[in-house]
Amino acid sequence: GPMPRVYVLPGKGLNAISFGWGLPFMSAVGATEGLIDSLTEDELTAVMAHEMGHVYNKDILVSTALTISVMMIAFTGWMMYRLGPFTSSNRSRSSRKKEDGGISALIVIFLIGLLMYVFGRLLGVVLQMFVSRQREYAADATSARIMGTPEPLISALNKISMNPRLGVSSVASAAVGTLCSADPDPYDLMSTHPSLYDRVEALSNLKIY
Repeated sequence: GPMPRVYVLPGKGLNAISFGWGLPFMSAVGATEGLIDSLTEDELTAVMAHEMGHVYNKDILVSTALTISVMMIAFTGWMMYRLGPFTSSNRSRSSRKKEDGGISALIVIFLIGLLMYVFGRLLGVVLQMFVSRQREYAADATSARIMGTPEPLISALNKISMNPRLGVSSVASAAVGTLCSADPDPYDLMSTHPSLYDRVEALSNLKIY
């Protein structure tokens, strides 16, 4: 049958990602250069089986859609924040009487941008509560069944826990974290992933038939 496209992602962080629109031929998976260099063949296969699990379990559609939503909201908020001083400056130059109005506009734009960022983060919490954490356990189980044992994925997760970061900004990490094997910001209180400890424990208790 059709297979997702496979990509190598630049960076020394240890992580993998899956994204797309639900069907294998409309999806893709990738692993960072750091991950490829750090894992054994079995460990890397187990991680990619985890990502394939996301594809074939059809849960990347929701994650991709919400990730795009978070990114759009975060980008819009960032643009409003960056354009705020420019807008305020132009207004104050056009008329000294409008200087106070320019400052007020800056404050309003900044607050709207902040609210949009917070709303984007709340989307991540919703994903965490209703989708993401359970889908991680399910993809882990899929990987273990494909490999015939959970041990390669357990070993890989232990290595990934040392450096899961993707080398992107915190806003970008918040947006793409739902697509990754491990949260690229593991100390994020709004993490969309269960802890690696909990995942390893679940894998250790998994019965492979």
